[in-house]
Amino acid sequence: MIVAAPDRRACGRTVTETGEAAVSRWPAGIVAVVLGEKGARDLARAKLALALPRRWRHVQVVAHTAENLTTLPGICGDLLVSAAWLHDIGYAPDVADVGFHPLDGGRFLRRVGAGERLARLVAHHS
Repeated sequence: MIVAAPDRRACGRTVTETGEAAVSRWPAGIVAVVLGEKGARDLARAKLALALPRRWRHVQVVAHTAENLTTLPGICGDLLVSAAWLHDIGYAPDVADVGFHPLDGGRFLRRVGAGERLARLVAHHS
């Protein structure tokens, strides 16, 4: 799951002082509010760390790998890392609904207002 843009300006991210939210401006004029890396990590921890510790460890490894990719040209780093932290949120017992974790995670993120692009990345990850 690589989140790429034609150039850094296409990512157009503005992070709040707390690092919990960002605004993404995509070339087609789409604007979405997304969780920042800290907010994504905290949400994933709250939903997975106690309920599913092995899944939480996996998510941590994936997120750290994503962080290492953020230096590559054309990568929208905070969106990539946020998606990495949240990619398995659909496994959380209080999030699971239809039993297909990408869909459950994406639907949950859409419900809580995490941003359409982030919700779609989680819903369509493999």
